[in-house]
Order: sequence, then structure tokens, then C-alpha cells
Amino acid sequence: MNSEIWWEKTVEYAFVVAASQEGKFDFAAPFAGRHERLAADAMFAKASKFVLVEFKRNKDEIPTEKSLFHCYEDAKTKLANYYHHNIVFAIISEGTLQLAAQTYFSAKPCGSALDCLSSGVDESTFLTYLGLLAELKKEDGRSSSGHISPEALSTVMGITENGKIVDARPLYEYAPALFPAQIYRPDHSESSSPSPGG
Repeated sequence: MNSEIWWEKTVEYAFVVAASQEGKFDFAAPFAGRHERLAADAMFAKASKFVLVEFKRNKDEIPTEKSLFHCYEDAKTKLANYYHHNIVFAIISEGTLQLAAQTYFSAKPCGSALDCLSSGVDESTFLTYLGLLAELKKEDGRSSSGHISPEALSTVMGITENGKIVDARPLYEYAPALFPAQIYRPDHSESSSPSPGG
């Protein structure tokens, strides 16, 4: 890249393309709106191990995440030992845009940006983390109750006999009777398939 102009979307797409080419994930789900506010820009999974990734244009933009929390230092103390939540950003090295990554709270650098996808946790740990994260973040002014639950991120996937994913829907859309009224359900103005990065 000859120019030093790039955006967060540049980082996101470069990461997804590189990770896909190297077979680093079996499943990827971009988040938007309230889901993005609760968790991150995207979730990736490989062999039933889950990772959250927040994308930033560069390292200078990482501190903006602190404003999402009631008390960032409290959140950092409680969640610093979880390494499956990462921030991916770009740097310019020798005139070329390169990706880098670090853990979300402890700021521990990953060997390479794609290495962060090997830090996945099992579903139980992942849901526990989402619950803690939701409690520590400020309320989202776009929803009446402020927060959505981690359960609202559950997905039902249609898979062929050959293992090809043919459909993916939120569980609350597939089986709404399973969810109490207080769990967030999007109105018709929001897409059930958010665009990458929100």
C-alpha cells in the first residue's frame, strides 16, 4: 500500500481475507448495532472454540474502547485473564500496511494478527465472559432495557450433509417462544444479517 490512508474496514477485510485463506476459522459472524456494542465487531470460531475481535484503524484508536465501560479499570481487573477477546489494528511498516493484534484488556501482543484466532475458548467460558462484559459496559441508549443478554447471540445454522453452511439465523428468530420478553429482539428496521463490522 503506497498511501497511508486506510480505514477500520480496510483492517477488517484484510484480516478476514488473510484468515480465510489460511483456514483459521470455521465460522465467522460480524456484529452490528446492539450486538456489536455488547460484544465486539465480530466473532470467529474454529473447532468449537470462540474468539471475539474488535477492529481498529490503528493502535492510536484503541483507547476509545474505554468509553464503553462504566469503569474501564474495574473491567480490566475482572477480565484481563481472558485471552479470547482481541483487538486487531493496522500499522505501516516499510510503506506497507500490516496487521497486528493484542488482547483486549491485558494488551498482550499476539505473535501475528492471525494468531489471535488460536486463543479460542469453549462455549461455556465464552457465554460467561459475555455475561460479565455486558454487566461492565454502559447501557446502550438504542434499546429500552439498555443491555441484551449473551443468549441473544445464539445462532441456528443450516448445514448440508457435505458440511456447507446454507443458512444462519438468530435463535430468537428461529424459536421465539424460547426467549422471555426482556431479551432483545430486533425490530424490522434492523437486518438479521449485519454487514461486516457494523
